[in-house]
Amino acid sequence: MKGGIVPYADFTSSALWRRTCDYQGSKLQEASPWRACRGYRKARRAFDIMHLCHLGFIRDVIGSVLKDTLESGELQRFVQLPGGTWDECLHAWTRMAQRFAKDRKLDLYMKPLTAANCGLTQIAYPELTSRVKASKARVLLAFTCHFDMALDQEGANSHALLRQRMVWNLDSALSIFGTASRPHAATSDVHLGCRRFTTFLLSYQKLALNALQQQRLLFKLRPKLHYLQHLILDTQQTELNAMAMSNFGDEDHMKVLKSVSHACHPGKVLTSWAKRYLIKKCLLLRRYEYRPQS
Repeated sequence: MKGGIVPYADFTSSALWRRTCDYQGSKLQEASPWRACRGYRKARRAFDIMHLCHLGFIRDVIGSVLKDTLESGELQRFVQLPGGTWDECLHAWTRMAQRFAKDRKLDLYMKPLTAANCGLTQIAYPELTSRVKASKARVLLAFTCHFDMALDQEGANSHALLRQRMVWNLDSALSIFGTASRPHAATSDVHLGCRRFTTFLLSYQKLALNALQQQRLLFKLRPKLHYLQHLILDTQQTELNAMAMSNFGDEDHMKVLKSVSHACHPGKVLTSWAKRYLIKKCLLLRRYEYRPQS
C-alpha cells in the first residue's frame, strides 16, 4: 500500500498525497468550475460525513466484522447458537441489536440480517445492504462495537484486539461529534474526535493489509476512507462539527421540495425548486459563517 500501488489506501502521516495537499487557499487550489458562481470559495465547501461514513464505509465495517466473527465462531458463541447456520445466528444477532437499541430509546426497526443482505453469499467483499438507512447503520455500528467489545478479551488474539480497537475508535469518534456543539465544536472535542478517527483509519488499514496477506476478502479499502482524512484535516482547521455540515438536513428538505413541486406549474417546477433550495443553502452558509467571539 505504501509503495504507491493504491495511494489512497495509505492513512499514515507520511502518505505521499500529504506533500501536495495545500490547505492555505492558494489560487491553484481554488481552481474549480464553481468559481463562476459569485461568492464561491473553497472554505465554503464541506465534506458530507453521512455519505462518507453512515452510507459508506460503515457498511464495510459491519459486514467485515460479522463475516470475520462468523468464520471464527465468535458470533455463534455470542448468540449461544454453536451449531446454528449463519442465517440463524444473524437473525439472533439482529434481535439482540434491536433490544440494545430499545433499551437506549433508539430506532432499529428493520428486517433481520441474513447472509445474503450482508454480502456473505458471494465471492466479494462483505457489505451491508443499502436498504439499511444512515440512522439505522449508525445504531448497528454502536451494537457492533458493544458486541465486539463483549467478546472474550482474555483469550483474544492480536487480530481480535485490533478489530476491537478499530470498531471502538470509529464509534467513539462519531459519538464525540454527535454530542459536540454545533456548528463549531469545542477545541477539545475536535482534537479528541480527530484522533479517534485517525486511530480507526490506521487500525482499519492494518486489518485490510492482514486480510490481503491471508487472501481473505475483508475490510475493503474504499476512496471514501481517504476522503475521511481530508475531513479530519478540514475539521482541525475550521473546527466545524462534521455532523453539523452533514447532508442529513438536506435529505429531510427533499420532502418539502416535493410538496413545492406538486403545487407548481409543470413548466416552472425546476425554477421554483432551485429557488427554494438556494434560499435554504444561503441561510445555512450565513449561519455557519457566524461564530461568536469567545
